[in-house]
Formats: sequence, structure tokens, C-alpha cells
Amino acid sequence: MSKHSSSTAPRASLTALVVQVTTVVTLLAPAALEAQPPPAGHLPPGAHLSSGDSLPQDTASRRRDPCTPDELQQSWLDWLQRNVSRTVCGSALWFDGLFGDSYVYDERDVTYGRIFVGLWWDERDRLDPNFRFRVKLSFPRLENRANVTLGRENFDSYVSDQADSFEGVPQTLATTDEDEFFLGVGFTPLRGRRSRLSISPGVNLKVPLEPYLKVSYRLNLIETDRTLARIRETGFWRERDGFGTTTRIDLDQRLRQRFLFRYHAMGTFSESTYGLDWQTGITLYQHLGGSRALAYLAEIFGETGRDVPLEDYGLRVVYRQGAFRPWLILELSAGLSWPRRSLAEARKINPGLGFGFEMQYGRYHTQPRF
Repeated sequence: MSKHSSSTAPRASLTALVVQVTTVVTLLAPAALEAQPPPAGHLPPGAHLSSGDSLPQDTASRRRDPCTPDELQQSWLDWLQRNVSRTVCGSALWFDGLFGDSYVYDERDVTYGRIFVGLWWDERDRLDPNFRFRVKLSFPRLENRANVTLGRENFDSYVSDQADSFEGVPQTLATTDEDEFFLGVGFTPLRGRRSRLSISPGVNLKVPLEPYLKVSYRLNLIETDRTLARIRETGFWRERDGFGTTTRIDLDQRLRQRFLFRYHAMGTFSESTYGLDWQTGITLYQHLGGSRALAYLAEIFGETGRDVPLEDYGLRVVYRQGAFRPWLILELSAGLSWPRRSLAEARKINPGLGFGFEMQYGRYHTQPRF
């Protein structure tokens, strides 16, 4: 189940995208504008904590934050371990939130939503309009163990858990021709401070409806004041492609002040892949102050059983900041890639540029303690 698609696949017309954007914004904007104040223990984007500030330690906010334990602990050793692990985890959470990575949101028990509208141009595929959104509704009355998700994005990547590091933005190294609408229901039967089991059945909203099921288990392997290592295993099934499994590893390392380094690797086996569909990359995040940040990314994609096992590799720079409102994010991106999807295609440099806006709501978390 490769996340790449042929460059000759039909693209949605700009008119159709405008109609979709208008419809979704009409439905979701009132909820964004009428959102309740942030829950205790959380700050809106752009807010800062001084060295003397502390967060309220209420149980509800703890359960929503994967950087803190569920249970209240009293000993000074527990207090020390909790605050040490929150240092790098809180920084990773802030960068993931600003850059629209729903991988971390899937592990948080919060209601959130995002709508991205943008354009991407590159020399190989020319102009590509981009419209994606995802809405996740959690249910506090059920102890936040159930949720409903509605979205439009790359359906193959969503089901197989192959999500790119910057899902909400135009892709330099992968096309967006496979974006589709889907509806899913999530359950979290097991949830601990360092691990979590999630089950999500759903359907692809096309005619005829295509059901899917995925089961994910996440474990934090290392938690220190500077290092956070996570592994996530996902088993999935979809009617068209059968069964498969994806393994993902993320290693976050806090460097000098305002910098976070991340290494990620993932591999997927399924009944529809030619071998191991794999991806690996490194990202350097730089906090520029307030709600402004840069990400420098190098990635490699491939699939072992194809005629060209190394499908694509390249570099990206992504700049994001709040624009006009804290929940409206402006993005500028540029990249260089060297794709080769078949033996008939020569590998050559492929420059690209993009821009867009993302509306986020329900996105409240602390600023990293730089």
C-alpha cells in the first residue's frame, strides 16, 4: 500500500476544492469561534511560562496530556521524574501541534480540528491545490476513552498509520491525489502513563462505502529530561487491500536552547505492498519565539519489491507562525527532491514551493520551556 501515486492520476479541479472548503468551513467555523476557554493547566498558542510559573495539577488536564501521568503522585522522587520527562515531551508536543502532526493528537484525549488550504508547485507535477481537514470529537463523560473522527486526507496513509511528519501541508516527496473523506470511531480500552492501546473502526465515505479497522499500541521506551523514544505498532485491515502492519519509531532529542532533533522511521507490510514500504528521516525544529518556528527535514522513501526500490528522497524547509489569530497558522515551504517512480523515469532534481493557511481549534497546550 504505497503512499505514492502516479503523476498521471486525475486531479480535483480548483472549483471543486473551493466548494469543499466552503462547505467544511461553514460547518466547523461556528464551533471554532464558540470554543470554550482552554482547560485548566493548558495555555493557548503564543503564551509563555516564566521560570517561576507552574501549571495547575488537576486530574482532568493530566489525563488529556501524554506528558504527565494519570495518577497523582506524592513523593519527591515521583515529582522529579514527572517534571524531568515533561521537559522534552512538552517541547515535542508544542512543535507537533504547530506543524499539524496528528500523530501526537491521536494519543491525546482532546477535541480538536484543523482545516488546511494551500497550493504547492514543483517542476515535476506543476501546480497542486491542497485541501485537507480532520475533526476529532472526544467524550469526557466516557472518561475520554471514545472519540469520533471525520476527515479528508490521504486515506491509505491514515489507515496504515504511515502519516508524514507534516500531514497538513503540501507534500514535497509525495502527491496528494489519494485524499479522500473518511469517518472513524476510536476506543482506548487500555491507557497508562507510558503506553496506550487504541482501536478504530470506520469507513471511507465513497460509493460504495469501504470499511476499515486499525489497532494501535504505543509505548514510551525512554523518558529523560533531554530524550524521548517512542514506538508505535499498528495492525490494520481495509476491504480493498486486506491486512497489514506498520511499525513506527520516533526519537526526540532536545539540543541547545530552542532546538529539538527528531529521527523517525517506519515500515509497512501488507497484502497490497510489493515488499516493505518504508520511510525514514530526520527533522531539526527551531523555535523562533512566540508562535513562530522552522523545521528542516530530510527524508527517504522506498519499497523493497519494486523495480526502483528507492522511490524518492529530498529536503524540505517549513516555516509556520500564527497569523491574525492564534488559531490561524500561516505556512511557507520549499523543497528539493529527486523522485524516480519507474525504470523509464530519469532521476533529476525537482524543486518546489508552497504556501497555505491552517485553521486550528481545540488546540491548547503549554509552550515549551526554552
